[in-house]
Amino acid sequence: MNVNHHTASVGTALFTPDGRRLVTSGNDSDWVPNHEPADAGVRVWDVAEGREIRRIPIQPNYRMKTFSPDGKYLALVSERPAEVKVIDFETGEERCTLTGHKSVLTLVAYSPDGRRILTTSADKTAKLWDAESGRELLNFNVHSEAVVAGFLSQGHRILISPKYQKNLAKKPGTIIWDTAEPGEADRFLGSHVNDPGAIRQWLALAPLPLARTPGVSDLDLEPVPHEAQLRPRKGERITVGQDELVWQAVKDGSYKINFNKLVGAVTEDSIGYAVAYVHSEFHRTGLVLHVGSDDLAKLYLNGKEVYRNLEGRAWSEDVDAVQGIELQAGLNVLVFKVVNHTQGWAGSVWISDANERPVPGIRVTLNPDGKE
Repeated sequence: MNVNHHTASVGTALFTPDGRRLVTSGNDSDWVPNHEPADAGVRVWDVAEGREIRRIPIQPNYRMKTFSPDGKYLALVSERPAEVKVIDFETGEERCTLTGHKSVLTLVAYSPDGRRILTTSADKTAKLWDAESGRELLNFNVHSEAVVAGFLSQGHRILISPKYQKNLAKKPGTIIWDTAEPGEADRFLGSHVNDPGAIRQWLALAPLPLARTPGVSDLDLEPVPHEAQLRPRKGERITVGQDELVWQAVKDGSYKINFNKLVGAVTEDSIGYAVAYVHSEFHRTGLVLHVGSDDLAKLYLNGKEVYRNLEGRAWSEDVDAVQGIELQAGLNVLVFKVVNHTQGWAGSVWISDANERPVPGIRVTLNPDGKE
């Protein structure tokens, strides 16, 4: 078949998932800003008959990128602004717009069931979106040398390789995220996958009210008195104000504790605690704590504050590193406090040696007696 755009060369051509239609758009270089393009829009062709069957008008600074797996939606990409517009392929009506990247988009990919969209950008980020609403679910701060391969064929796992965090550029590895369950677009499975220092189990208590007090930062509020000395057990109950809360074991295998998931809803202006008991066979010095949080966070180790973050931010793995950490022989108590202001509410902790390698002879338990 011969595809002729008459007044503009063909810039992009895509087959629909069933192979029955070919869609084409004019070359981006034929469009001059502030001028009406000679041949704007998307043309739809019948492959068997080789004829144009309809057109879909689009803004001239957008180009086609990919179809949803069922062929119902077409993703269009713009460089200025750097965004993705998802339209209904039959009607041309906008479904949602994905806005948040700061530079040119390099990848747009649907999950196998069409519920998620993964995007990557020259701004060194990758983002995961809800394909129906356009809501951003997850943000990756990707190192410039990272390769985001997209969704793997099995389920909804995202592969990022060979490097992840920009501040850990010397650390090789393959990162896998599991996004299979609704609302679980943040199950971090692959980093430090066999490293006992990547804490994947906690005793958690949430939500506690954020009762702001003049002159006291939100992070320094203590809804539970003497929080640095917390030594809870699974199932232990505690009364805060009029509410009774229970310390819950979080052991889903994810290198990230998601307080919203624990509570069962997005819970703003709240405080959460997570406690892990780290047993070390030997006394160790010169270790590093790598921390990520959304939003504010504080860490106590054996009753002493060793870390705080006062910045409201989205969660990313290993954003901050605390040097000179010491583990005593036997049981060590890690108390992780995370204060949420809006939307996401999560945190992560990884213990490594000074060269970002696993620390031998340590294990994490949820028993304050140090037993498994």
